[in-house]
Amino acid sequence: MHRLTLLVALSALTAVAVASEDVWTLVNSRDGVETYENRARTFGYKEYRGIARLPVDFDEVVAVIKDIPGTVHWLPRARRSDEIRRVGESEILVYVVSSAPWPFKDREMVWKRHSITQTDDHFLMTFDAVDEPFDGEPGTLRVSNAHGEWEVTRIGKGVTEVRFQYVGESGGSVPRGFVDGNNRSLPFKVLAALRERVEELRTSAN
Repeated sequence: MHRLTLLVALSALTAVAVASEDVWTLVNSRDGVETYENRARTFGYKEYRGIARLPVDFDEVVAVIKDIPGTVHWLPRARRSDEIRRVGESEILVYVVSSAPWPFKDREMVWKRHSITQTDDHFLMTFDAVDEPFDGEPGTLRVSNAHGEWEVTRIGKGVTEVRFQYVGESGGSVPRGFVDGNNRSLPFKVLAALRERVEELRTSAN
């Protein structure tokens, strides 16, 4: 009886823990981008999610996200983005360097980009910082703990919903409040920059 009671209690606690990881709270709504915060912590930090419905075509958005070298033209702070190699049919290792404000060193990351779903109407990709032995730029600091997601859904003709999600450390001795503040602002900056990049490419093609 005691064992059964213990199992029931443990199951209940597990259910609460799993549920808490999926509790998202709206923290900001600006220029068509809604930013949500997850109260659970990963790597010691809160996770943030941005959702926007953009007046652009689904294929245009997916093409920009998948363009590895083109990342430097729109992703905030990215100044280098190179494909290292493919590690499977759906996985690519990517080396990215991001500029950091003074007095911090620029950050480097090796991302494993995993394309989970790609259909005519839905695209889902995750990216994780991995401990890959790769000789990057000298003078940069490696970020080892980070996770993000892209989800793109065709809503209608010329209307696409995009979700960008991110949680991660910054590497080095950076105040936790600074990192949380940066992570919180990132979804809006990324989605706004993505929209601008798609519109820029469309204009240049006409």
